[in-house]
Amino acid sequence: MDSYVEQIVPVRKTQGERWLQIGLWVAAVLLIVTCAAGFVLHLLGTLSILLLALAVGVGYGAYFLSSQMNVEYEYIFTNGDLDVDKILSKRSRKRIGSIKCRDMVRMGKYDPEAHRNETYNEKIVACNVDGEAWYAAVEGETASVLLIFKPGDRLLAAMKPYVPRMVMDRAVGGN
Repeated sequence: MDSYVEQIVPVRKTQGERWLQIGLWVAAVLLIVTCAAGFVLHLLGTLSILLLALAVGVGYGAYFLSSQMNVEYEYIFTNGDLDVDKILSKRSRKRIGSIKCRDMVRMGKYDPEAHRNETYNEKIVACNVDGEAWYAAVEGETASVLLIFKPGDRLLAAMKPYVPRMVMDRAVGGN
């Protein structure tokens, strides 16, 4: 029987990212008002229409940059393969990693200190790193990967038959 689970995990913005977004909009509004005033007062004569075009461009640019800060991750589990996609502003998606559950050597709650001295060929961070984050260390034929993610109960249940028993038992307990 096929196993398929999808999970979307939104990323909470940090305080610095919120201030950056606010600053972006304040600067954009000031520039738009300045360009609009220049257009209304005909500061450049017949070329004042360029100020109007610049104001529209600044508004669109601020919207585009601001929306790129809205990030979420999608975990797609299909028959032992876990794919991780990064979704920006619910418009564009990019595959940032894929792992085979049978290649997992360790899994559990993520503690940054425990992995500080470890070396991995690739590190995939697909969530906010906090007390709810998990890790999966994967040793493939060519590379080692550390995945930091937030699996839900459905995803963990779907992964259980595909992850080596000792790894899963240590992560979530036996049975």
